Amino acid sequence: MENRKQFGIRNLREWKEKINEMFPVSIPQKSEWTSIEEIIKVLNHIGKPSLNHMLLPTGGGLDLTYSEPAIENGCIKLFTKSTFDIVKPKRLIFNSLGGDCSWDYFRLEIEKLNPSGVYDFDISDREELAYLSDGTYLDRAYWDLGYYEDTYGNRKEFTQDDNVITRYLEEGAFIIVAKTSIYNSIPGTYDARHNKMTDKEFYNYMKRSKNNFGK
Repeated sequence: MENRKQFGIRNLREWKEKINEMFPVSIPQKSEWTSIEEIIKVLNHIGKPSLNHMLLPTGGGLDLTYSEPAIENGCIKLFTKSTFDIVKPKRLIFNSLGGDCSWDYFRLEIEKLNPSGVYDFDISDREELAYLSDGTYLDRAYWDLGYYEDTYGNRKEFTQDDNVITRYLEEGAFIIVAKTSIYNSIPGTYDARHNKMTDKEFYNYMKRSKNNFGK
């Protein structure tokens, strides 16, 4: 049975291997992708629950498992353990702080997304919806009831392919780091501080943090 220390060593080694696979000749200080196809490809390269942790623009975090195109034009799905988020990506940035790659991270910046129209009240930064496998959005309240009505008024049960999802509506950023990185071990980072900084500001913040921890 692998203990916590052993897992930490393995995790950072695998994180470094993934980055080396992306940049086999030399790891750049910064790299950027803007096409949805390339963004999905990179996210799937690092999308492994035991490898990464994804910090959300609204606070908290979840492990990214994989990504794929969404039905909505220009949007992608970010899958976590049991559900997914829908976002409209602007760009994906890789930033390296050198050394053993343990402080290297990815920043997914997202664009503004219009509300789905399901709710008739103002929504701020995100909306939670019941999602049918055909791409239909419903009020989350139906999921709590366990059923919904189709256009003919017939009662329908949710299937295993349906889910509760979150659509992120405001511009913002997700940060993806190694699961056992020092940055992810700091509880305060769950406050979405990265979302209050530009890419350059957050990079400088990470540099200061790395220097403070002496790694």
